[in-house]
Amino acid sequence: MTAAFAGVMPTAWMGAIYEALELGAFPMCRSCNTWTRSLSAFTPRLGANYWYLSRDVRRYLPFLRFQRSSGDGVQRGGDRVGSGGFRCR
Repeated sequence: MTAAFAGVMPTAWMGAIYEALELGAFPMCRSCNTWTRSLSAFTPRLGANYWYLSRDVRRYLPFLRFQRSSGDGVQRGGDRVGSGGFRCR
């Protein structure tokens, strides 16, 4: 749930954290800023959905299996940024 704070965090702070994690220079472009803030808002909502679904695993098991097999995009997006594969132009 701490990712929600990045949605309202100043861009300079995000850049400082990005550089402290040794990911290189934070790309200062509008699309990167919007993408980062959108993902920060999406992550806690996804966690809340999974928490709700975990209350009755037997009922939601087909959906949970589908999500596991298809991937939800958050992990893939994080891997892409962490490996330096996402670049703004």
